[in-house]
Amino acid sequence: MRMRPDHIQLGIADLNEGVALIQKLTGLDAVFGGVHPIYGTSNALISLGSNSYLEILALDPARMDLHNARTDRIRSLSGPTILTYAMQTDTIQKKLDATQGLADLRSKLDPGSRKKPDGTKLEWTSLLIDSSFGPQIPFFIDWRHAPHPSVSSPSGCEWVSFEVLHPQAEALQDIYKQLEIDIPVVAAPKPGFQARIATPRGFMVLLG
Repeated sequence: MRMRPDHIQLGIADLNEGVALIQKLTGLDAVFGGVHPIYGTSNALISLGSNSYLEILALDPARMDLHNARTDRIRSLSGPTILTYAMQTDTIQKKLDATQGLADLRSKLDPGSRKKPDGTKLEWTSLLIDSSFGPQIPFFIDWRHAPHPSVSSPSGCEWVSFEVLHPQAEALQDIYKQLEIDIPVVAAPKPGFQARIATPRGFMVLLG
């Protein structure tokens, strides 16, 4: 069986618009997750089954003055778009070591947190990877002792398939193999993503 992403990030400028779109497509009301003050973003989530979820990632209205690679990309979107995806790991240092052994990959550990609406703090560690393949190489996330967000997010949707698209599919697949990422890579004219999700209102297809 293929691996399932820990989560995919669906970028859209306005969080309310993103929540309304997902409600229309699935019938589910995405739950507000909180804000990422350092990055200038906010999110809302729905579960996609065991240990997997969809993150609607938008600009934080309180930090509209903040410009970085993430917020600038979200501002540039013409509509909802898969930005990237994450893979879960409980051996994040081992993953870091593996990336540092591969040419063209630059990586670092990035502690993250956000305060949930109930006031509790959710903390994790991400392994961010930069390369010429861009967002088609996912980031890894270690939730440490935190409950997985899929548990507290509205349920009813399930993964059907997820594919990464890239003109250099074979080279990208080789990197995936070395990082133990079992996600299909499909040759395509330009980089992208395609997710197919079963929802209470039928199948939903998201693109990136």
